[in-house]
Amino acid sequence: YLQHSQYGSHTSVRLNNNDLRLTGYGAVNESTTGYTGTNISCSESPNACNEYGTSDNITQPWNTGVGVKASTTGNISGIYDMSGGVWEYVMGVIKSQDGLLCSGSSGFNGPYCNASGINSKGIEFPNSKYYDVYSYSVSGKYYNCRVLGDAIGEVGPFMNKMYSSNIGNRQISSWYQNESNLISNSIPWFVRGSDYQYGLGAGVFSFISLDGNSGINRGFRTILII
Repeated sequence: YLQHSQYGSHTSVRLNNNDLRLTGYGAVNESTTGYTGTNISCSESPNACNEYGTSDNITQPWNTGVGVKASTTGNISGIYDMSGGVWEYVMGVIKSQDGLLCSGSSGFNGPYCNASGINSKGIEFPNSKYYDVYSYSVSGKYYNCRVLGDAIGEVGPFMNKMYSSNIGNRQISSWYQNESNLISNSIPWFVRGSDYQYGLGAGVFSFISLDGNSGINRGFRTILII
C-alpha cells in the first residue's frame, strides 16, 4: 500500500525477471501478458513480452535506469524484489475445519490439512499478532473469508483470464491483473510477489497459495510490526 501511495512510485513495479533469482534486477521490457511458461521474446511476439534471463538486454540491476523501475519508490532508496524474483511466504495461514491452524508442510505444529494427521514434532506457532488467520475453506475462490487490510479483498473484483499458454485460465485481480488465488485447506499458506517468469501475473499485489514447503523459487517476506 505504501508503494501505491504518494510516498511510493504509484505505478506498477517492474518485474525482477533475472532467472538466476539475483536480487535488485528489473525487466528491460515491461510485461504485456501473463505467465506463459516459456521464454518468448518481444521480437517474436509483441503481445507476449515475458522475457527472462541474465543478459543486459533482458534484465538490468538496481543501479541502472532500468533496474530502478523495480524499486517501490522509483529510485534506489526503495525496496526491490516485491515483483518477481521468487514467491515470498508471508505469515498468512488458514484454519482447519476444527478451528486449528494448518501446518501444511511448514514445520509448525498442527494438522497438516493438505494430508491426514497432525504434526507434533515441529515448532509452535508464534504469538498471534505475527500472523493473519483465515477462515476454513475448501476452495481458493472464496474471497469472503479474507482479512480486510491484507491487500487481498481490496484489490478486487476478480476475474478469470485466458493466458496465451498451456496453463489456460488464471484468476487475476483488477489491480494490474496480478495473479490472485486465496488459500484453502489443501494449500494453506500465502505467498506473494510471484516468480521471475510470471510476466503481468507478477506484481506487488499478486498472491497465491502454497503448501508451506521450501523450494528454489520460494523465499519469505519480513514484515515490521510497530
